[in-house]
Amino acid sequence: MKTTMKFFTYGFLFFALIASSCSKDGDTGLTGPQGTSGTDGIDGLNGTDGIDGSDGVDGVDGNANVQLLEFEARTFTGTTSFLMPGITGNDLDNNLFLGYYARIFFQTSESGGLLEVTQWIPVPGLSHNGDFETNVVIEGASTSFDSNYMVSVYDLDGNLRTTTTTFTKFKIFIVPPSSISGKNSRSQLSGMSYKALMDHLGLLD
Repeated sequence: MKTTMKFFTYGFLFFALIASSCSKDGDTGLTGPQGTSGTDGIDGLNGTDGIDGSDGVDGVDGNANVQLLEFEARTFTGTTSFLMPGITGNDLDNNLFLGYYARIFFQTSESGGLLEVTQWIPVPGLSHNGDFETNVVIEGASTSFDSNYMVSVYDLDGNLRTTTTTFTKFKIFIVPPSSISGKNSRSQLSGMSYKALMDHLGLLD
């Protein structure tokens, strides 16, 4: 019986040693050489260009916020008044009003023909030849929907002119606050020539 137990014990130890030696990892081998890089694929075909879009509609010329009042020839002595319908007392407080009168004359062109030339003279200010001066008073009331742009003509000595004056045409620009901001102050706009003002406001004559 004892002999049998010893044989069984030795046998068990023998198999345990074999199992232990079989489960032990071997030494790590050397790193193999790097493989060859793969070949780049062929580029795909370019896509077809899209169809050009339709041209947009041209915008309206000029500054839609600026009002322009135009008047025909006016001959007067001393003071004349231009009615501005629909312009209230509140409009007078919040907008800039710039007036110009036209001087029309003829001059000889290079080809020998006659050209009709129009000069726009700002008011208030000196006349084109400096022989009289204009002044402006704008009058309106809170209860009225009309205002008046009154132009007076003075001799250079400061007296109201007693001889007649003719404005061939007259224009009044009513410029909103949106165009009177930053570098474009009231004084700068008031000092512009007619052409400079038209260019600045984007208006066509």
